[in-house]
Amino acid sequence: MYTLQDFFTAAGLINPVPFAPFITMEKEPWASQVKNLNRLLTHDRWGLYGQPATGKTMAAQAAALYWISEGNKCLCVMPPNLLYQFKDEFFGTFSGSDKFVKFHIFDDTPATRKTLKEQWSESRQWPEILAMSYQMFAREYKALMEAGYCVLICDEAQALKESTSAIFEQVQNFIEQPGGAVFIAMTGTPIHNEIVDAYALTKLVNPGAYRSLKHFDNLHSVYKKIRLKTPKKTKSGKMLSSFKVRAAYVRHDVLRQNMYKCASRDLKKDVLEIKEPSIIEIPVRLEKAHLELYKKLVRERILVKGDELIIAANAQSLRQKALQMVTCPELFVDEIPFKNNVIETVRDIINGMEIRESKVVVFANYQESVRTLEKYFKEYNPALMYGDSDSEKNRLKFLNDPTCRLMIAHPKSAGYGLNLQHICHTIIFAEPTGVPGDFQQCMDRVLRYGQKNLVNVYIVKALGTIAPRATVEMLRKEGQARLVNKDWHSFADEFIPAAA
Repeated sequence: MYTLQDFFTAAGLINPVPFAPFITMEKEPWASQVKNLNRLLTHDRWGLYGQPATGKTMAAQAAALYWISEGNKCLCVMPPNLLYQFKDEFFGTFSGSDKFVKFHIFDDTPATRKTLKEQWSESRQWPEILAMSYQMFAREYKALMEAGYCVLICDEAQALKESTSAIFEQVQNFIEQPGGAVFIAMTGTPIHNEIVDAYALTKLVNPGAYRSLKHFDNLHSVYKKIRLKTPKKTKSGKMLSSFKVRAAYVRHDVLRQNMYKCASRDLKKDVLEIKEPSIIEIPVRLEKAHLELYKKLVRERILVKGDELIIAANAQSLRQKALQMVTCPELFVDEIPFKNNVIETVRDIINGMEIRESKVVVFANYQESVRTLEKYFKEYNPALMYGDSDSEKNRLKFLNDPTCRLMIAHPKSAGYGLNLQHICHTIIFAEPTGVPGDFQQCMDRVLRYGQKNLVNVYIVKALGTIAPRATVEMLRKEGQARLVNKDWHSFADEFIPAAA
C-alpha cells in the first residue's frame, strides 16, 4: 500500500515524517507530481502552473502536510465554490490524515469567526489548515499572521493578476512577514488574458525578476502613437492630441525565463491519456427583427425598456450589452416579437445528444444571462452557478440529483476547480468568451483524469454580431501566451467549423 511517506521518499525527502507512514494514498503519484513535490519542499516560493487536471493539488496538499509536520500552520485560499471540494480531495487523497490534521473551512459568519478566533487563541490550538476564499483572506490575513500561519497556498492564483489590487498587496505582505513564509501559487492559466497578467504572479514567486510594473512594461511592450483628429480636454484640463496604445509584446524568451525560474508547467498531454476535445463553432442567423435591435443598440448605445434607460457608457459596457442582446434580448426590451435563434440552437444541441446518459454545462458571461437562461431550460431542473451564496448547494445538486441534467454557469463561478468529468462531457458556450484563460478553465471542468468520453465543446456564434470576433480575439491572445509558455498545441488546432 502506497503511503505519504513513500511520496516524500520519492520526492527526495530523507528525514521521515512521524505520521506519514500512517497516511495511505489510493494511487501512486505521477512522476510529474513527485518532481513538483520536490520543488515545493526545496523552495519557499513556487508556482505550479501546470494545465488543469495535471495533478497540482495533490503535490501542494502533500507539501502542506510536510510543513504541518514541522510545526507550521497552513492557509489554503481559493474561490469559494472550491472550498468543500478541496477538503474532500484532501481527505480522500490522503486517507487517515484526519487523525493528525485539524482542517477548518473559514466561511463562518462574523460573529462565529470572532468566537472561534477567541477560542483558538485561548487554547493555542488554531487548525493546522484553514481554507478560505480570497475575500475572507483579505478580511482576516493580519489576524492569521498573528496566529502564526506562515504557509500560504493560493489555488486559482490568477485571482492575483492585478498587481495594484488590495488582495495582491495583502498576499505580498503575508509572504514577506517577519520570520518568512512559504508561498505556493497554483493556476493552469498564469497568463489568463493578456501577457501583462504574468507580471503579478512573477513578482510574488520570483520577486527579483522585475523592479516594478513599469519595468515589466518597458521591457516587454511596444507602443504606437494614435493622433486624434480633434484634440480633447482631459479631466485635469489639459488638451490631449494623441495617446499611446500597446501594439505588441516582445522578449517572450526573457519573460519565460523569469516566469519559470521559480515555477513549473506540466502539460495535460504529457500526463493524461485523454483525447483532445472537439471544439465546434455553431453559426446562428438571428431573426431580422432581433438583428435590427442589436444594430440599434450598437449604433445608438441606448435603449428604452419601460421607464428604464439602458445606456452603454463605454466600450466595455457596450461589448457586454451587445453579447447579452444576442443571447437574452428580453433584458433590454419589454416584448420580443421574434424567435430567439440562439436559445433554440442551444436547445437543439442539448436535445441532439442523449442527455439521460450525460449532463451538460452551458456557460454565459454575465449573471443576468445565467438567470435569464434558466427560464428557457426549466425542464432540465438546472443548477445555477454565478457567484451567489448557494454555489456549494448547486454544485452538489448537479453532481448528485439525477433530475438535474443541466448546469447554467458563469465562467468565474464554475470555470475554476470543479471536477465534473464523471458525469459530463458536453459544454456549450451560449455567449462566446474572448478570454483564453476562462475558455481553458471552463473546458477543463470535464477534460480531466477519469473522463472516458470524447469531450465536445460548442460555441454558439451569432452572425453579424460581435460574437464571432470574440473567438478571434481569444485565439489571438492564446497565441501570445503560447509563445511564453511554449505550449505548442493551440485551441485553434481543435476547432471544427460547423456548416453555416
